[in-house]
Formats: sequence, C-alpha cells, structure tokens
Amino acid sequence: MKKTLCVLLTLVFMFAITGCGPEFEDTNGPDDYTLATITDENIINMDLGASGYSMSPGSESEDYMTTNTKFKSDNFSGVAEIFGTNLLGKSDMTFDLSSIQVDGGNFRLMVLLDDKIVHEFNHEDLLQSYELRDVNGYVSVRMAGESAAFKYYIQVW
Repeated sequence: MKKTLCVLLTLVFMFAITGCGPEFEDTNGPDDYTLATITDENIINMDLGASGYSMSPGSESEDYMTTNTKFKSDNFSGVAEIFGTNLLGKSDMTFDLSSIQVDGGNFRLMVLLDDKIVHEFNHEDLLQSYELRDVNGYVSVRMAGESAAFKYYIQVW
C-alpha cells in the first residue's frame, strides 16, 4: 500500500512540474497570428491554464515593481498571467516591451485593468510602451497562445 501511494504521489509531482495544460493547434495558418480558439472571455476569466513557456528574470531595481523579464516559448498554449498587482490608491504604471518576435502559432499579449483589456501589444513593433495614469484596481499583463513560438522582454514599473 505504501509503495503504491509513493508511486502515485511521484507521478502527480512529475505532472505538476512539467506544466501540463491545454494544447491548442494553430488552425488559421502560419502567416496569421490571431487567436482562433481562445476568446477575450477566456483571457479575462483565466479559465484555461497554460503550458509550454519559460521566463528568465532580468535585473531588479530597489523598487519591487520594476523588473525586466524575458519570456519565450517554442510551443505555448493557453492563457498565463505574467504580472499582476492590486493598486489601492491612484497610481501610475508603465509597461515597456522590447524585442517581441512571434515565429509561429497564434499569440496575444495585453494589459488588463479590473478584468477589462485596456491595451494589446503589437507583434510588429520592436519597442513599445504603454502607460496607465492615475488608476487604481487590479492591473495585470496576460498572454494567450495557441501553439505559439515567441520571445519578448517586458519591464513593468
């Protein structure tokens, strides 16, 4: 009995660390990066999970909200929140995106404020910046993909 329980727990642990999640195929062709299956509602509700991406933390400043992080994947599927914070008082935030490159699949990267998509980053511009001024509420950055191959750097401050 103990041996069976240990094997079962080991298998559960292995599945947990491999990031098992949904897999979505790129159904709209290699030159169309728009999402074909995942909806805005899925992005807002975060009801799909995600798999297949990695992040490499960059430099951090003394301000806990300033980070420069690299995200990349060869086969990302689902919806992932890569940044989130609850602003209690009126605050300003800036999102700097650099070196975005989408090589395959379908991909979106966006900023949300209180479960509303307020900005979507463009795949075609290497350097982009978006500012939220004098806001409060829950601010997040989410990415959604269907078999997406991508890389980008983002700094939130």
